[in-house]
Amino acid sequence: MLDKCGISSVDQRAYRGLIGGSRPGVPPTERGVRSRLSIKAFPMPHSAPGTSDEKLIEAETEILALRSQSATLRAAGDRSAHPEISDRVFGLDNLVAGMPAQTLAGAAVKLRRLADPESGIEDGMAEGNPRSIRHVLDVVVRLLGGEDGKKFRAAEEQVAEAYRVAAQDTSSDGAAAAAAYEGYLAGVAFVELTEPQSLVAVIIKLRHLLVAGEPFSGYDREQDSVRQCVAFLDRQIGWGASPRGGHD
Repeated sequence: MLDKCGISSVDQRAYRGLIGGSRPGVPPTERGVRSRLSIKAFPMPHSAPGTSDEKLIEAETEILALRSQSATLRAAGDRSAHPEISDRVFGLDNLVAGMPAQTLAGAAVKLRRLADPESGIEDGMAEGNPRSIRHVLDVVVRLLGGEDGKKFRAAEEQVAEAYRVAAQDTSSDGAAAAAAYEGYLAGVAFVELTEPQSLVAVIIKLRHLLVAGEPFSGYDREQDSVRQCVAFLDRQIGWGASPRGGHD
């Protein structure tokens, strides 16, 4: 029977045996071993942190402020053209259309501009609109996994394979399980150390912490892995972490 994470109960029992020292030559506890190992022992690639979409967000904020200014002038009876406002809004809309989004927050800006009744696609498909739509699609595809997701899935499968080997190893010395343990450590290192660049990666990093079957040890790599997930999600929704670690 598989659990929600796709790991069978047999594999979980084997995993506990693999890391619990029930066989000769197998380290006593996986977390205990990791706490004595230098991170440098795992030269796993780190993904570069995602870029924020501050310029897109700032452009939208300025557009809304200019629209408000224009509405105030009209309400006061000013019917002048005010090209300094309309030209600036036009330029900012072009900037938003031409700038790729990196996060959900940036994609939301682009979609709101595309949906704007005065200047969006309802008013006719402008030259930059198809490009802006493709930018939003790129964000969605990236968040659904892409290459980042493939790497994390491969690492998770490497860990699961160690479970399977341990479950099938009936030898007295547990040699196959001990050999699989090295692959297990490599998979764990990738999942814990690598910055997530997709929602798939975040799921796998959090799932890894939940599947281990032990209370959190307070081990720095576990804490850092959670922080990486929080930072990634912060970027996606456009939040900035406060100095106290919360949100404004």
